[in-house]
Amino acid sequence: MELILSLLQTPTELLALTRNYVRPVFTGIFFVFLYNFYAYLLRAVGNSLIPLIFLGISALLNIALDLWFVLGLNMGVAGAAWATVVAQAVSGLGIALYSHKKLPLLRRKTKGRSLSRLWEIIVNDAATALQQSVMNFG
Repeated sequence: MELILSLLQTPTELLALTRNYVRPVFTGIFFVFLYNFYAYLLRAVGNSLIPLIFLGISALLNIALDLWFVLGLNMGVAGAAWATVVAQAVSGLGIALYSHKKLPLLRRKTKGRSLSRLWEIIVNDAATALQQSVMNFG
């Protein structure tokens, strides 16, 4: 984390506060990926309303938890970070549960799966993944 903060040229006087915020946010990054995965999946099948609803719930919950954690529990910057993580967890888990309940295609099936097919997918998509990574990092 120190490397990232130094690359971002974080002012020395803000390092402690930044660490208090970034650590909890990094622990909850899985929930951001979870929400985005299912939001894009739902949009791909033509449903853009449900991701918006879960995003709205997350935003409202984040506001309420920010007030409670920061002002009520006196957690400071870490409280704001944990409020964000909890709100993202609710939206990520909520949209995942919704998607699995409403989209039968997402339910796990073991029939017809093979490691050779998985390897074929990985090999075919590796170049695209590398290209996207390079584009994101400049």
